[in-house]
Amino acid sequence: MTDSMSLVEIAREIRSQLPELLREQAEAVDQTLAKLLEQAEAGEDVDYEIRILLGKHQATDTWKRDRLQGISLDSLDSVDKGFNSLAGDIADTPNVAKYACPIEGCSSLFWFPIDVSDPIPVCETHNLEFKRVAASS
Repeated sequence: MTDSMSLVEIAREIRSQLPELLREQAEAVDQTLAKLLEQAEAGEDVDYEIRILLGKHQATDTWKRDRLQGISLDSLDSVDKGFNSLAGDIADTPNVAKYACPIEGCSSLFWFPIDVSDPIPVCETHNLEFKRVAASS
């Protein structure tokens, strides 16, 4: 894997963060991660299963992606929190996949898949799978 961390390392690291990230769902996710880590220690390739499990919840999906990109929790304090938009207009980008909670007015953030195999997350507020919305929304 070319990422700065392996998914198995991320699974080990995120377990201590689950109560804060998932609250009442943390225990079930932690139990599944524990089983996957046991399988990994036995030599099985469980990267796909870890990616799917952590991708089911927006909070763990974001955390996983940040870690894969090499962003540590400690380094976030030193990051400039200003915003500079990227050059160009998103309207110029054809076929941008954008997903949101299907409940009108939900405060959940939009989600943009990086890869077509990325699992579509579930709205943590309404427990509904995100639906694709028009890119101009």
